[in-house]
Amino acid sequence: MRHHLRLLVAVLVTTVVGSAQVQALTTADAKCRKALGAGTRVLAIKILREQIKCQKLRMTGTNPTYPASLDCNNISTLPGKALVGIVAKETKLTTIATKKCDGAGASLPHALGYNVCLAPCESTSITSSYTSVAACLACQARVDSTAAATTAYGTLPDPPVQGGPTLKLTCQDGVGTGMRKYFTALSRLQQACQYKEDIGKLGPLDCMTDDSAMKIQKARLGADTVIENKCNDAILGGLASCAATETAEVACINAGTETFANDTFINVYEPRQLTVTPTVTNTATVTPTPSVTNTATDTPTDTPTRTSTPTPTATDTATDTPTRTGTPTQTPTNTPTITRTPTVTRTATPSATLEVGVPTYTPTPSETPTDTPTITGTPTDTPTQTPSKTRTPTNTQTATSTPSPTSTSTNTPTVTATPTNTPTVTDTPTVTATSTPSPTATSSLTPTATPVTTVLGTLNFTVATGDTSVCPADTATTSWQKIKGPPTGGFAGAVCSATRGNFTSGPIVLTGGAPDGNGVATLSLASAVVIDAQQPSAASNDHVCTRLEANGVGSIDCNGGTNADATVVVDSHTTSAPPAPTWDNTWLTYPANPATNTGNGAAAIPILLKSQSTTAACPGPADSSWTAIAGATTWAVTGTATTTINNARKCPGGNGLTGTCSNSPYTVTLSGTNFNCSNWTTNSGARLVIPLAELDVDFGSAIGQTFGVGDLATVIRYDD
Repeated sequence: MRHHLRLLVAVLVTTVVGSAQVQALTTADAKCRKALGAGTRVLAIKILREQIKCQKLRMTGTNPTYPASLDCNNISTLPGKALVGIVAKETKLTTIATKKCDGAGASLPHALGYNVCLAPCESTSITSSYTSVAACLACQARVDSTAAATTAYGTLPDPPVQGGPTLKLTCQDGVGTGMRKYFTALSRLQQACQYKEDIGKLGPLDCMTDDSAMKIQKARLGADTVIENKCNDAILGGLASCAATETAEVACINAGTETFANDTFINVYEPRQLTVTPTVTNTATVTPTPSVTNTATDTPTDTPTRTSTPTPTATDTATDTPTRTGTPTQTPTNTPTITRTPTVTRTATPSATLEVGVPTYTPTPSETPTDTPTITGTPTDTPTQTPSKTRTPTNTQTATSTPSPTSTSTNTPTVTATPTNTPTVTDTPTVTATSTPSPTATSSLTPTATPVTTVLGTLNFTVATGDTSVCPADTATTSWQKIKGPPTGGFAGAVCSATRGNFTSGPIVLTGGAPDGNGVATLSLASAVVIDAQQPSAASNDHVCTRLEANGVGSIDCNGGTNADATVVVDSHTTSAPPAPTWDNTWLTYPANPATNTGNGAAAIPILLKSQSTTAACPGPADSSWTAIAGATTWAVTGTATTTINNARKCPGGNGLTGTCSNSPYTVTLSGTNFNCSNWTTNSGARLVIPLAELDVDFGSAIGQTFGVGDLATVIRYDD
């Protein structure tokens, strides 16, 4: 199935704030629009990137997370990690709107043209807050990205699954990559131009199309090269992209990308308006005009004696003499009583909203009736006073050879005001307000309230204490900070716990949104929290401090089916490594494969984790001591968390009495327990596990033995 470019049809679109402004905006307004543009662009790129990745892995046919049945164009069905990443960018856009617009002195949204969010995002109402604008832009970004991806890939079951690397896979991925690169460059150039115009550094320009610096052409040629290097006519003929030849494909993808970028530009800088199109507005009531107003007299002339000089008399007589209509018959006609037909209005249909302030997944517009009856102009068979077959006489110049009377005495009747069969105007039926029942809003058209899905809300996850031993059994289910890599053995015995189990309770405050049609809801950390636990008694009385804060929005799958595993894998390059790097997101894989937990209530929450050791109780989450500490952007999941350090740096010290560090690789695994969406309460039995790699840890000394520096593989488990 081959698909062509989407055509944007805008009926009576009014541009309120355009790119060709003469007068610069205020600084606050210009910066607000710049921030919204950048945030929307980043979101659009993220969505397109995830769709491209999905298509590539689906075509490969070897990844169970991306089966052949997966519709990569449908954002709501993307795998958990991809979807969570998109929602995180949407949340970021909302934050930008709050800080850069609402909190920075920008004019109200309506002053910048943000008045209404048009279909298919009309369920989002624009309010006095820019967070509503952000929600609209996020919805529009999903729509526009999906249209662009459909241009490049077609629709399910296309593109065809290959079962491994093929030329088709390489070409199709090149098409998507070329589109993404061109969109990124084009959108950035358009927005940079518009900001300069907004602050008065440029004269009026059409920043959507201006390429006086030839930078857009350069970006386009770069994207073209990507496609041309990976595709040819033969390969494209077997794909479902928008063209079957290389030349046509390049042109088609360029056009599709430009539509994508232009729509993104318009949504931010030239927001479309809803202009009411008059559909049967105030149509005059059908009032039959008295058709026999030009009274034509029936002049009965007895035929005079024919004379030799007929005098042509040009008379403006209605030759088609109207017949007596008599009493106008009441002909039942389907004459609608023309009341003002309610035009289609955009109404903010109540929709399931999320408590955490982010746009819903599929802001699908709800087609609910408006407050006015939609069928007011219902034609009713109303007997109206319609004159039957009343022909209006046409004034035709008929030069009839009417024999004029001669001097011969003839019986020529005098043309007098003889009674004519003229319908009197008083008998003219005027269509007045009759007893025709006017349409009323029947009960069947009464808007009904859209049911709102229950929001999960707040859950105080109170951390339970754990096992006090230095190496609990793997079957233990309590809170635990499991490690691999510290000195172990000797008089202390095997050591695999970083604490003595006396965890503080927190709580870890979680916020759950409303489950969608698939049972998936947003889930995030509501506020920063520090969990304190002391080191094992055999080591010291120092405190192990762990600070958690939100790093975006995660998800919980109340109906099951979502992968909730996470892994961290690091190659430490042993003792020859350079100074230990800060946390690298490439170490982390979420969701991990194969999935080991897809049950009801499976959850994953993106977090920023920081840790430090103190001799006294841990500082609070707002303490300045946390500022300089680099964090790890990892995940708290209810599935299985695994950390592996290959070529680990082993601490050099220790002996048989004090213990020694173990050999590489270091691997630690712990499992969590799912939440219960039907029992969203404290102490529900859920367990969160967090993978973490700590490099170049100084293990100190014991009994005169210095252990030195080594790596530490860690998984933390918190039991509610």
